[in-house]
Amino acid sequence: MGTRRYTSSYIEVSRKQGKTALAAALCLYYLIADGEDGAEVLLAANSKEQAKIAFDMCSNFCKGLDTKGKYLIPYRADITFKMTQSKLKVLAADDSKLDGFNASFGLLDEYHAAKNSKVRDVIKSSMGMRENPHLCTITTAGFDKTLPCYQLRTVAIEVLNELKTDDSIFVAIYSLDTEDDWKDASNWIKCAPNLDVTP
Repeated sequence: MGTRRYTSSYIEVSRKQGKTALAAALCLYYLIADGEDGAEVLLAANSKEQAKIAFDMCSNFCKGLDTKGKYLIPYRADITFKMTQSKLKVLAADDSKLDGFNASFGLLDEYHAAKNSKVRDVIKSSMGMRENPHLCTITTAGFDKTLPCYQLRTVAIEVLNELKTDDSIFVAIYSLDTEDDWKDASNWIKCAPNLDVTP
């Protein structure tokens, strides 16, 4: 009782739809409001440069949420939330050290570009001691069907189409269907849910 319905999520949306802002908001929610003492939130990307973009957005959100820095303290590569002794850490696939974690929430940004599943596997295995973890994968669509994101996406679509049963994964894929005419403006909302909002 009281545990999550979904322990993982796969979210795919086209560029310029607020994906990075959503990623930052999710990370801060799980840092601040998830009710987990000693929460460890891992924000992961494929490179240090990419991770820094999402982390900078987290830092900016912190300044808006806690203008005096009383509870949320952003550092160079992490953010602490003093009330629950919780921490948000940023890491990249090209980091030299990818172990020793105890994640309560992990978010993989732009997974479509990941050359392998190493970072995802590390985060997932680090959640073993947590009672109520969640692993979120958020990405734009990719082209290379040999990469691990495509395998994850394939499983997600099979769950949506009820070809596989997995009640532990939440799936949101914003994409045109194969039969859709991309030139028809009435179809654009399917892959651009923020149309007329952010773009």
